[in-house]
Amino acid sequence: MIGGLVQVGGRPTPQALRPDFKRLNPATGLRNLLGPNLLFEALKAIVKVAVVGAVAALALLPGLTSLASIVGVTPGALAAIAGHTALGVAQRAALAYIVIGLIDYGWRRWRNERQLRMTKQELRDELRQHGVSAEVKAALRRRQMQLARARMMAAVPEADVVVANPTHFAVALRYDGSRTAPEVVAKGQDLVAAQIRRIAEENDVPVVSDPPLARALHGSTEVGQLIPESLYTAVARVLAFVYRTAGRRAATARRAS
Repeated sequence: MIGGLVQVGGRPTPQALRPDFKRLNPATGLRNLLGPNLLFEALKAIVKVAVVGAVAALALLPGLTSLASIVGVTPGALAAIAGHTALGVAQRAALAYIVIGLIDYGWRRWRNERQLRMTKQELRDELRQHGVSAEVKAALRRRQMQLARARMMAAVPEADVVVANPTHFAVALRYDGSRTAPEVVAKGQDLVAAQIRRIAEENDVPVVSDPPLARALHGSTEVGQLIPESLYTAVARVLAFVYRTAGRRAATARRAS
């Protein structure tokens, strides 16, 4: 009783006394009789008896040599000797049982905690079922958007041109010749578009106003994608204009120097 109270506390379970015909199922009973748990418990009981028997034997062996000396003693003295010997054996056996009980308690506690643990699949199912709160999901989405926008803005200075609608859209394009078409490195609308234009102007990236092309690029592409084939001609004209303008500026700078 003390061991049970130490392990699980004072938790009476009167529902265990209710009749349950499932307990009379012979298949379940046979499985319990021949199951691995019962075999393990039987082996453990044998080990306990063997350990306690060995302790008792070690306590009795030293007194075997003195058995001849008790021949002819009075019944009272014989009872005292037997009582002293039995007390010594009982003390050693009790100590052995206490040690075995502590080991058994630690093992049972570890096994119960291990059985109560959720498997990886159960944990995934639990998380999938309950999930995180809507506030946490919203915060994660906001953080992901902020990081993506920061990476996008960092790529604007590397663009070759920004195609813009002066009031609503801006799309930054880069073309290095290693890919089949220009790549969209940044795009945005309203405030984000204004920020793209500002960063482009601060880094001497040409900003070309072409509202129809800006709207088409913004609606048909995503960041990191190549422009669609239907816009090749229009974008090629813009890039040609940018390259010609850059060439004239370079020639003018050389003449001035």
